[in-house]
Amino acid sequence: MAAPSEAPQIARRLAVPRPGRVAARFVAGTVLGVLLAFGAVIGFGQAYEGKILPGVAIGSVDVSGLTRPQAQAVLDAAFDRLETGQITVRSTRDAMSISFADVGRVVDDAAMLDEAMARGRGGNRLDVALAGLRGLIRPSTVDLSVNYDRDKLAALLASFTARSRRSPIDATVRVERFGYLIGGSVDGVQVDTDRVATAIDSALLDPGTAPTTDQSADSMAIAPATSDADVARALAAAERMAAPLKLSRGSKTWTVSRSRLRTWISFSGTGASLAPTIDTSKIPASLKAARKALSRPATEARYLRTRAGRVFGVSASSAGRGLDVAGATKRIRTMLEARAAGNVSPKPVKLPIMAVAPRLSTDEATKTAPLVSLLGTWTTYYQVSAHNGFAANITVPARKLDGVVVNPGQLFDFWGALGEVSFRTGYRLGGAIVGGHSVEGKALAGGICAASTTLFNAAARGGLQIVTRSPHWYYITRYPLGLDATVSGSQSMRFRNDTAHPILIKSIASPGIVRFEIWSVPNGRTTTWSAPSVTNVVRGSDSVQYTSTLAPGERKRIEWPVDGKDVSVTRSDRVRCPRSREGRKPFVAHVAYRLEVGPCPSNQEEP
Repeated sequence: MAAPSEAPQIARRLAVPRPGRVAARFVAGTVLGVLLAFGAVIGFGQAYEGKILPGVAIGSVDVSGLTRPQAQAVLDAAFDRLETGQITVRSTRDAMSISFADVGRVVDDAAMLDEAMARGRGGNRLDVALAGLRGLIRPSTVDLSVNYDRDKLAALLASFTARSRRSPIDATVRVERFGYLIGGSVDGVQVDTDRVATAIDSALLDPGTAPTTDQSADSMAIAPATSDADVARALAAAERMAAPLKLSRGSKTWTVSRSRLRTWISFSGTGASLAPTIDTSKIPASLKAARKALSRPATEARYLRTRAGRVFGVSASSAGRGLDVAGATKRIRTMLEARAAGNVSPKPVKLPIMAVAPRLSTDEATKTAPLVSLLGTWTTYYQVSAHNGFAANITVPARKLDGVVVNPGQLFDFWGALGEVSFRTGYRLGGAIVGGHSVEGKALAGGICAASTTLFNAAARGGLQIVTRSPHWYYITRYPLGLDATVSGSQSMRFRNDTAHPILIKSIASPGIVRFEIWSVPNGRTTTWSAPSVTNVVRGSDSVQYTSTLAPGERKRIEWPVDGKDVSVTRSDRVRCPRSREGRKPFVAHVAYRLEVGPCPSNQEEP
């Protein structure tokens, strides 16, 4: 049988293991596994020393197992494109391209590589090996990092804002010679880069931004400070101001034209405050005519001197008047400002006047001399010609008599007061009336009657007693009718100072005019004259006289016919005496030609 021969083999196969041997084997296997694992860890760490652990990517680029330089080269190849490109910023008026290089846009390789190299290396080698193993199962990605210089971007956007800004243009108006020059307003533009700056920042930090992109900046209109409506309003106010302006004082009126008023106007302020203004310094020049018409010069106290130069007395001063220019300017300005505000009044501006004080007042002057008044005066105007020695025969005697004093009761004689009348004393040949006819160039001092007649009228109107007065052969129209006083070798003009005070004769004479004044202490006399009474008129007629001095048929007029007439003029003198106890009134005398003044009552003193 075969069984016995197989039994030992079956027995060996069915032998039960021994417990000690199994444990030894398990321990040995475990130790061997640990040794093998430790060796594997050591080998893994050595394999990835200085390299990025498995499963690590930067962005979309796998960099596991690469050294830093190798990873840098890979990143440069993959991401250099992110540093090249531009962003175009646009506004309604402008555009500007900002390149990535302008703002220093770069891929942050160093930071990304630092993070990739550090992934899984937070512990010992076992930890690193385990991290590497986990990276094989679950890969990790380092975010792609892009950065730029924010200060550079801010500076570029600021320059774009400044470049794109358009300042608004204000509406303007100014006065020209014949009207107004108006300039229209234009809105400005302001570019706001605040919103677009945020968009550009996001684009520069986003790796997915396209190399070329556009961004639109917001544009805002800037209204001008002064609009067209502001100018129209100010212009309407100016035109109300410039309407012709009437000025008045009493019955006198003046008008300032629109064109003149416009020269006073200018514009000031901006926007709602733009308004016409008045240059008040130009107003006085436009008041020249009114100032002249309203001016009444002050009468200065005047020292009257005798022919010897001694002070005879003082003439009274009186205040003058003139236009109050400052007050008128203020009223005109007020009126024009009211017009500008819409209060248009048809009433004229009433011009104010002011008193003008004399430089030398009566009170000051009478400290050194008595006060005298003008008793009578007369002025004669004449034509300078050979008939009066070309004015010499009138001006010489008038100036000679200037300053003559006639004492109380003294008789004034025209020829006696003049003294020598000769060529030596300045007289010339002139005209005369001889036998009722005029002759030229044959009489010394011919024409002197203008001086005697003028002095006679001044003395007569001063209420003085006329002693001798003769009329001309015929009436001369430059003299008052019936009141001329001729003088010649056989006749003179005389009057008496029948007052209680000396009188002073003053004269003003120049070619064409002679004036005499009688001055004295006020004596209470007033003189009035009647209208001339003309009777017995005989009409003048021409006569022809033949002469051999003219050529045959030649005629020459040497005189003009004058009517003959009788003239009567009455002078009335009123003397105001102090009122007596009985209440007597002043005495009044009416005398024709022979002019006399009645005395005051005996119990009263003559003033």
